[in-house]
Amino acid sequence: MAASCPPTPAAIIERAPVDIPDIAKQMHQEGTAMIKVELDEKGKVTKTSVVKSAGSSLDGAAMKAAHSTTYKSATDECKAVASTFMMLVDMHQ
Repeated sequence: MAASCPPTPAAIIERAPVDIPDIAKQMHQEGTAMIKVELDEKGKVTKTSVVKSAGSSLDGAAMKAAHSTTYKSATDECKAVASTFMMLVDMHQ
């Protein structure tokens, strides 16, 4: 009889730091962006997009951090699968 494995969602292994742009720092801009991260079956980022903006000067930094973060892939029936992960990126000074 085959082993039964419950599905598991993708998860963050190591979160990359956010490099807030100098212009955003000078203007005291801060916020939280929600980034949609699409992952392949190995947990590698294939695409990122902004779901909730923190402002145009911060969104690029949020997407770069999401893209540089290390992820564990999702699983289904004991096998790694491609998935989508929603990541909040907090950018407060």
